[in-house]
Amino acid sequence: MRLLFLAAAFVCAASTLTAKENGAIEMAVRRTFAPYSDSRIIAPDAARDTRWTARTRNLINRWKSRPSIKSRETDVSPLSNGNWLCQCQEWDQERFRITSISQKMVSSHHAVVDVRYRVTARDKRRLTMIMLHERNTWRVDDLLFEGQRESLSAQLQNEILGRAAK
Repeated sequence: MRLLFLAAAFVCAASTLTAKENGAIEMAVRRTFAPYSDSRIIAPDAARDTRWTARTRNLINRWKSRPSIKSRETDVSPLSNGNWLCQCQEWDQERFRITSISQKMVSSHHAVVDVRYRVTARDKRRLTMIMLHERNTWRVDDLLFEGQRESLSAQLQNEILGRAAK
């Protein structure tokens, strides 16, 4: 699944961004990460979070409603043991910073975004975001974190289907 994700993301990512597209995507990425650095912003529940595409919100709803979650609230899976965007359980709001955003267009409604950020003073992270232009704004469709073999949507699908993480 990771190969499909990377192929879709990078093989086609040849278009250059206009200044307007570049700004809109960067604003969407910063809005996505805003709750980590601004205590006045509370991140909504992922299933209703409009930062995600409709496809991904649907996948999240299916994951949340799977029988193993409903019957055993104490079960912890790799996806229920931390925050998906920062890949952490705790972060320092004073020190959380996006350190770089690099973008490539795949099509007029599809972009690949490389984000580097700092969770604490010493903890630096990197992820690839697949962004889609949906309902007049850029939204997160999928994530792939450095060092992980599968994207977020692949991990959600595996847990929905009851398959162990690879």
